[in-house]
Amino acid sequence: MKLNLEQIKTITQGAVRISEDGEGIHFYRFTKEQEELYREADAGHYLRTFATAGIKFVFKTDSKKLFLSSLVKTINTRNFFSFDVLVNDVYVGSLDNYSDVELPENYTEEKFPYGDFEKEFDLGEGIKTVKVHLPYSAIAIMKEVSLDDGAVVEPIEMKKKVLVFGDSITQGYDALHTYKRYAARIAESMEAEEMNKAISGEFFFPPLAETDDDFEPDYVTVAYGTNDWSKTKREDFQRKSKAFYTSLSKKYPKAKIFGITPLWRKD
Repeated sequence: MKLNLEQIKTITQGAVRISEDGEGIHFYRFTKEQEELYREADAGHYLRTFATAGIKFVFKTDSKKLFLSSLVKTINTRNFFSFDVLVNDVYVGSLDNYSDVELPENYTEEKFPYGDFEKEFDLGEGIKTVKVHLPYSAIAIMKEVSLDDGAVVEPIEMKKKVLVFGDSITQGYDALHTYKRYAARIAESMEAEEMNKAISGEFFFPPLAETDDDFEPDYVTVAYGTNDWSKTKREDFQRKSKAFYTSLSKKYPKAKIFGITPLWRKD
């Protein structure tokens, strides 16, 4: 049973819009206004807006099998990716482009293939909760999501949302498994839907905080500073960070806003 666009929309979390064309089903975590900001500001950052960080399928089903087929495109900063499948929060396997080779200690610079990928997963017996985490390090265009014929497909809606801003660390780098990203783990612990606005290489970018989304987050996390430290003057950093937090505080007066400071660095 191949799920159609409307069924996939109901089980998708972390996307602000979903569309379908001749390639397949596209998932977007930034609004068109936000994408346009990045298109004008930085070509590399603009491309990374289309990575599927924080986007996942979450549903209950009695299907014994799950089949995934996707066209995967690069965002030019990392060449490995994974779709991670969990059943009742237990990891059961991945659709990826690296598990068939022996990885070196520094796998981040390795080159791996992109293109069309597919895999079938064994989900086991009975009703269970299935989560499929889409890649943070690539653009995933779904060509097929299939379950057993006649299987139950029951979406699971999270009652809370956590909006996460940040650089590569918050986007997910360099986790081999998408579900192990720190932002994904925070969202799980909060029992909240992750709305990921992180971009690898990003700084405090006040115009982003001024844009509107069509949801009200319960929590907001902000984790910039690593790139600002090495590439921004102190005065600019102070001005932009203050402007970013000021905009968030005005826009989301009911949300709990957390600042996550950068990791220690020897310089």
